[in-house]
Amino acid sequence: MAFRQKNERGVGIVNFFEHKTIFVTGATGFMGKVFVEKILRVVPTVKKIYLLVRAHDAETAMHRLKTQIIDSKLFKVIREKHGQSYEEFMWNKLVPISGDFGKPCLGMDTNFASLVRNEVNVIVHIGANTKWNDRHDVALELNVKSLLRFVDFAKDCMNLVLFLYVSSAFATQEIPGVTFEKPIDLGQYITEDGEALGLSIEQLIDIEMRIISEVALRIQEEEDQEKEMIKLGMRRAKYYKMANNYLLTKSMGEMVVTKLMGKLPVVILRPTLIESTFEEPFPGWIEGYKALDPIILSYGTGQLEGFRANPNATMDVVPVDMVTNAMMTAMAKHGNEKKHGVYFYNVASTVVNPLTIHDIFNFCTNYFTSHPLKDSNGVKIIVKDMKFFESIPEFIIAGSGAVTASYAKLQYKFTRMAALYEPFFSIPGAWFDDKNTRNLLGEMSLEELNMFNFDFKCIDWKDYFTNIHIPGVYHHVFNKKKTLSSSRL
Repeated sequence: MAFRQKNERGVGIVNFFEHKTIFVTGATGFMGKVFVEKILRVVPTVKKIYLLVRAHDAETAMHRLKTQIIDSKLFKVIREKHGQSYEEFMWNKLVPISGDFGKPCLGMDTNFASLVRNEVNVIVHIGANTKWNDRHDVALELNVKSLLRFVDFAKDCMNLVLFLYVSSAFATQEIPGVTFEKPIDLGQYITEDGEALGLSIEQLIDIEMRIISEVALRIQEEEDQEKEMIKLGMRRAKYYKMANNYLLTKSMGEMVVTKLMGKLPVVILRPTLIESTFEEPFPGWIEGYKALDPIILSYGTGQLEGFRANPNATMDVVPVDMVTNAMMTAMAKHGNEKKHGVYFYNVASTVVNPLTIHDIFNFCTNYFTSHPLKDSNGVKIIVKDMKFFESIPEFIIAGSGAVTASYAKLQYKFTRMAALYEPFFSIPGAWFDDKNTRNLLGEMSLEELNMFNFDFKCIDWKDYFTNIHIPGVYHHVFNKKKTLSSSRL
């Protein structure tokens, strides 16, 4: 797709964020940190950034801000820029607020709540329970019911000009198929005896709460209830044609924002699989294992030599800094235009720069052959080409020669992992329409394109995985957590 002639004036991204007060959830998480860093680095004239932090009190919230954000290596470019005044700058711009989604007023102190209501101009809701298959009651509470309270809070904010909700591109998808940039309505496309149910989001929540209550009453033992709630989440996701419980509750969260937000510009951002930074503030920064990383590192350590996957399946990956750039651009566009409505953006690479599972593991083989990891005895681990199995039973049979308890435990771990990844790793034709997102590029000035790049065509995937992502995961995550094992599956 050819972009329109670049607008010399651009979207006005920096101008939009200047002197604004922003309220951010999930700021201590992976994507939240990258967003806060980008704002402070390129728009140091932002007025304030309130950060809702899960903490018991103000002191704990301040401690989390210091240890998880101010002291984070991610902020080293800002630290170098400000030198000795770095911490003063950070404390002047960032205000941690202890809170809890599960409580009235988001668990905030009444004075802070009043302050935010009066001052905040932009809300950025990134925080979520991101476990793929968590307890259904926990996921529903954190990703859906708490969002009802959050939307009510947002409606009371006196000077709010924009609300952004970070969802997932996979939350809209009935695999296989094309995911369009349009609203979700689970109540319409779920059918019973071939008829549309036509349920509102409130009715859908009531149904799930009733089912949860029935399971809780039936299962009294806490340990058994934990297992049953996880199984319930899997069953309910399958009923709604979702890959897992996380995506189900994010879909419902979108419905809450779409239907109940009111007259305000609302941006719903739907990134695909978010991985390490591509360029900013430096390449390869990552925190914690993301979607592909457990498999990549298990392969590199010699623990995993095969997996249930279609090698021709497209795997949509987006670097976190480019997601942040798209997010800020969309926010500025609609915040400046001030047109009420809900605007959807799939942030995806499939259409302009497709990547397959076979590509990814070719890159992994090349990397770990050139840079072999070592086991606990200091012996270099030799990796072989990844084997791909057509079904989970075939994958299990291939590893059924296990005789030791440790090997059996490893086999169980990877069998569960294969089941979790199957919806993403088995379908060759999953695509994400990203017309709205690509149109944003055509509205940006050349200066903005340089400052806020999210043109995924510019990524050389081989270079990204072998020179940026895998080294980044090893340096920032793996090297700090694990002793390598030579056990194989």
